[in-house]
Amino acid sequence: MDDLQKVVSDLEQLDTATVWDSGALVTLSGTKQFICSDVLAQPMLLVLYNASQTDEDIAVSVQLNNAKFGSFNVPGTTGNQGLATAIGIDGAKGLGNGTKVDNITIQLDLGADPQAEINAYLLSAGYPRDGLQPPSPSNFMNTEITRQDYQSATKLPFQTNFERFFFVPPSRSGQILVGAGAQDAFPYYMYQSGGFIIQQLNAPQGSQGPRYEPFDDDNKINVTRSAASSSSKLFNRFGDGTQIVIGNGASAQDVSGGGFFVQARF
Repeated sequence: MDDLQKVVSDLEQLDTATVWDSGALVTLSGTKQFICSDVLAQPMLLVLYNASQTDEDIAVSVQLNNAKFGSFNVPGTTGNQGLATAIGIDGAKGLGNGTKVDNITIQLDLGADPQAEINAYLLSAGYPRDGLQPPSPSNFMNTEITRQDYQSATKLPFQTNFERFFFVPPSRSGQILVGAGAQDAFPYYMYQSGGFIIQQLNAPQGSQGPRYEPFDDDNKINVTRSAASSSSKLFNRFGDGTQIVIGNGASAQDVSGGGFFVQARF
């Protein structure tokens, strides 16, 4: 089957889009489509992780309001051991003409390798959303940092390669520490007050930080991206009544080392 025949075959077999209003972890493969049909009006990251058993790059199609299209390349990996790519989308900003983003549809680009698989989820103050279908599977954890945790400064380890910590700190000065094992690359995403910090710990010399792309020039979010050669990062923060979210995009082999954690004291 040549490339044109394969594209035609894919078009004929497109699945009906699965409702994905939770933004929880799903797997893109073949012609599967997922649609978030009730998009929250807030900045978010679409986190894409190459879960294929091949080392080929995979292109992912993202559509806003079934009208504006973007194709994003997720670098190849071997044996499900890569790092995630994040795409910035602002649910409130719209498509450049003041129209709110009402839905987000994702799927692999037509003609993708039959073995291609992408894990995808939405990360923000509100995503992933509990209690909506499809539910979060066992390899995604949505973990609240409790009052007891931040009063005692308990170290909370990242237990999977897709995990979200969230809490609203009290209205006073405090600190947040994100840490990693001494050797492992660790990209993480921190959200507060309408913007994201995207950083990689234990980054190699010359690194620009975790892989990130805005959806397009009309739909940018507030992002600060950086790389750190150290294995931890300390943030001084003032609780302003808004939620703080910390998520990660490391490989399964990295997280299995057990050295990644978040620690807050307020």
